[in-house]
Amino acid sequence: MTPPDASPNRLPGRKGDDVHQENGPAFLGARLRARREELGLSLSQVEAWLRIRVVYLAALESGKLTPLPGAAYAVGGLRSVAAALG
Repeated sequence: MTPPDASPNRLPGRKGDDVHQENGPAFLGARLRARREELGLSLSQVEAWLRIRVVYLAALESGKLTPLPGAAYAVGGLRSVAAALG
């Protein structure tokens, strides 16, 4: 049974995510940002390439997942960006 305030389209622990966790959103986002910058790509270039809005890319890179529409979008976005950037 899920708690009454839980939403199936939202990531668990969004308000208190541990940004220093090695597998947390901020850690993964920092690695994506570093790789994008290493490749010399701007957020706008990645947006045009992957068709993911800049605001969502910035949210993924910062580890602040609240702008994203839901958990599936966050996971899919991370996978798409990670696969594209290598």
